Amino acid sequence: MTTHLLKQFLEHYHCFSEDETAYILSNCFERKYAKNDLIFKANEKIEFHVFINKGFACFEGSLDTDRSKVYGFRSDGMMGSGFFVERRDMHESISLLNFVCIENCETLILPNSVTAHIMQNFPNGERFVRFIAEDHINELTQQLFDRDSKKLVEQYINLERIFPKIHSRIPQYYIANYLGITQEHLSRIRKKRFEREKNPD
Repeated sequence: MTTHLLKQFLEHYHCFSEDETAYILSNCFERKYAKNDLIFKANEKIEFHVFINKGFACFEGSLDTDRSKVYGFRSDGMMGSGFFVERRDMHESISLLNFVCIENCETLILPNSVTAHIMQNFPNGERFVRFIAEDHINELTQQLFDRDSKKLVEQYINLERIFPKIHSRIPQYYIANYLGITQEHLSRIRKKRFEREKNPD
């Protein structure tokens, strides 16, 4: 089982001892999803936390019967749970959006029972969960700020910074949908982006 990316993710927050980190890693298990599989389904209870070892997934919701909207992406080395949820209590969360695989995904699954043990028995367990929530809030705040204050080409560049080679890994309509534009408009933005790289002045 490949756990080095999850280990790096946990160590980034400086919340757990070596023994606590080892406990977390030993209590997760691998699960593979095929392209287009749902990891979480909208309006259903979330039974586990998921960490993406390899692959691309997106948070997607329905605007009406004919249209859907992409609200965010997750890729290699990222946590895919704790985002876009309604918390009923400390032990139950409902997914507000579909979390769907855009590529084949290799994940590590951490059951809710293990998460509960971490929060109840590890000195910094609740602190770790709070840090994850704060990161999510900051990400959403930055996303809203970017959409109101930055040009589309700058938003695209920022997306590429967070998700290197995103344009070559997933269909372009996902990116266009996320940015709220057509695929034709996205092509023009990518052209401007390449021109900016060639002529930085």
